[in-house]
Amino acid sequence: MPIRHRSTSAFLSACALPVASIFGACAAMAQTVPNEGVAERARPEYDPIGINVGGFRLLPSVTASVEATDNYLATNTNKRSDVYLTVRPEVLLRSNWSRHRLEARAFVSPSVHANLSQENVTQFGTGASGVFDASRDTSFRANLGAARFAESRSSFGAFRGNTEPVQYDQFRGGLGVSHTIADLTVTATVDGERRNYDDIRQNGAVIIDQDFRDVRTVSVGGTARYALRNGIGLIGSAQYDRARFDFRPGKPGFIDGTTLNRNSSGFSLLGGVTLELTSLVFGTVQLGYRKRNYVDPRLARSSGLSYSADVLWNITQLTSLRFRAAQTYEDTSAFQLAGNTRNDFRISADHELYRYVLISADAGFSKFSPDGPGIGGREYTAGIGGRYLINRRFSLTAGLRYAKRDSRSPFLRYNAISANVGVRFAL
Repeated sequence: MPIRHRSTSAFLSACALPVASIFGACAAMAQTVPNEGVAERARPEYDPIGINVGGFRLLPSVTASVEATDNYLATNTNKRSDVYLTVRPEVLLRSNWSRHRLEARAFVSPSVHANLSQENVTQFGTGASGVFDASRDTSFRANLGAARFAESRSSFGAFRGNTEPVQYDQFRGGLGVSHTIADLTVTATVDGERRNYDDIRQNGAVIIDQDFRDVRTVSVGGTARYALRNGIGLIGSAQYDRARFDFRPGKPGFIDGTTLNRNSSGFSLLGGVTLELTSLVFGTVQLGYRKRNYVDPRLARSSGLSYSADVLWNITQLTSLRFRAAQTYEDTSAFQLAGNTRNDFRISADHELYRYVLISADAGFSKFSPDGPGIGGREYTAGIGGRYLINRRFSLTAGLRYAKRDSRSPFLRYNAISANVGVRFAL
């Protein structure tokens, strides 16, 4: 969906905790490319065996990674380097039914820092998703999830000046239905999210109440696809979303006429084409209109051209190239500012050097502009990585990444280089 709420850029870090793995159904329902590239391709000979539990398969795993960076706090001055270890035990329970699908998963992920011990934190979460196939042409989907995360220091919306990580609770749920009539497939979804932020300590002593960041968002969307039988189809989508902050008129500390009311709503209408050209090119490209309205008249209403693209090109059976572009809406962590409109572009390549060795590279560019008061800027990322599949139980990963943000505000600027190595064990 082209306009959605989020507190972090999707393209900032290849090593960020995979939220989509906890709320898998939401990601699956939003997926626009019904195909796989080299990196996602099934490799049954390296799949974990798991444990049979009735009509389910239990898949436990543990991932340990070490990352080093020259600017962990993502600051423009007084850079702090660090090396830290993250361990992530995870368990997945997946149905093996011939019809309908159900899966649940849970994880815990503590991290320990060598230099910045105040950044030690434990993240955890659980979620479940399911698909009910009412008939060959109609299916219903549902998902629920709850997790506790730590805000990435490199996130644009991250709070500045705090001496400890910002932690928050996230609760999500969604419903969806899909129906096919001949060559037409229609999908409708409704999703909700709630975020509660903990108080933080700034400059070593001052406690800052972050209730002003607590927010509830609801989005309703629909998509219609029509196959033209020649590898090209038509697609149209619409979405409406609404954000309501706890810090609003009538709440303690809110001063009418002075404090901004950041409650907002927005919608987008997009249309375009779907691609499925032999086994080489897959994806969607859409163009349309979007608008965002704020309750507070001092915040500028944002409207104009909107777009979304996700195109995969399997250059050969061993090499894939993928391009993604989208316009999104992003909240800020400041109660005196509105959100930002982001324009994100990313290109990535994956190559299967051997059946068990995969290498990848990616580059991204983002431009963010404030809706109302604030300062815009640009972000750049680039990275390379590799994955070595030893056997069904063990795999190794390694990567090198560069990130940079340019802005007229010195508080937003930063650049950082990071490297990581990891090992995964699965039953």
